[in-house]
Amino acid sequence: MISNKHFNAIVAVLMVIAICFSSLIVLLPKNITLATSITQPNYVTTIFDDDKIIEINIEMSEDAWQEMIDNASAEEYTSANITVNGTTYTNVGIRPKGNSSLSQIVADSTTDRFSFKLKFDKYIDGQTLDGLSKLVLNNNMSDTTYMKEYFSYKLLDSLNVPTPECAYAHITVNGEEWGLYLAVEPIEEEFIERHYGSINGNLYKPESDSVAMGNKDDNGQMQTPPDMNNG
Repeated sequence: MISNKHFNAIVAVLMVIAICFSSLIVLLPKNITLATSITQPNYVTTIFDDDKIIEINIEMSEDAWQEMIDNASAEEYTSANITVNGTTYTNVGIRPKGNSSLSQIVADSTTDRFSFKLKFDKYIDGQTLDGLSKLVLNNNMSDTTYMKEYFSYKLLDSLNVPTPECAYAHITVNGEEWGLYLAVEPIEEEFIERHYGSINGNLYKPESDSVAMGNKDDNGQMQTPPDMNNG
């Protein structure tokens, strides 16, 4: 039979072990992070600065611009000169982007405010935006607050979830006002290497028309579910 004295000693030892084990669990991720810290590319601080709005001017001929807009659903790159915060990058690939959001703008005769994707090395090998080869410009057309996507990224980042960098961007086209967008780091090579230290492995991208739009017809109307009993 264990005496009260011995029992109290055993409890005390177990408590110390439990505290040490809990501390190890809390501290271990931090130690791993420090041990495997990854040098962050320049664009994290030079482009995605929460205290500043990115200034982006898209320069291309009016004919080329209009052709790109008129054929937005093709999502084909066109060459443009892009000036970001006063620095000009020549022959940058630009195209409209999106899935359902792209289709909505195409079908809306009152606007041509598409989201865009910039590819800095499309026509010039090795050209980047301070280490970033691509940049997404989201139009926020479905969000009148212009804040939902931004704060979603910031919330996930605060929870230590691997999250794309983002910042607001003021867009002009040939010097003319175009609007306020959200510039986002694409979930591609730089994002993966920045968070995981390597681009080895697989990256999967679902097609939203196949997995998120439900059973709809070509007009966007829900169809009658198939008769599961009859195959």
